[in-house]
Amino acid sequence: MRQDGSVVRTYADAPQAATTDGKIVVEVASGKLTSGTRSVIVPTSAHLVGTRHGFAAVTYGRTTLLVRLRDGRKRTYAGSVAALSDVGLYTATGARLTFTPSAALSL
Repeated sequence: MRQDGSVVRTYADAPQAATTDGKIVVEVASGKLTSGTRSVIVPTSAHLVGTRHGFAAVTYGRTTLLVRLRDGRKRTYAGSVAALSDVGLYTATGARLTFTPSAALSL
């Protein structure tokens, strides 16, 4: 995905995969979020919603999971809809929108 959220490349055989900058591939499949040799367990219903600055965000149910790709540390946020941007994480549930600045993601 590019900084504006557009996808650099997708993979037909892996619909939940994206290239973050032409070099780093992040994929969600079979209950795992994988980037390089690192793999993190996620719910099988998780959907990749974005990647930025070494982080990946997935949603499942009413939850957003943020994963730091270099070490697999993760943190959950309330929100069934999410967007990860250069400035932070946006999450929404119903009519409530929450913004968490990048500096406050604390992973």
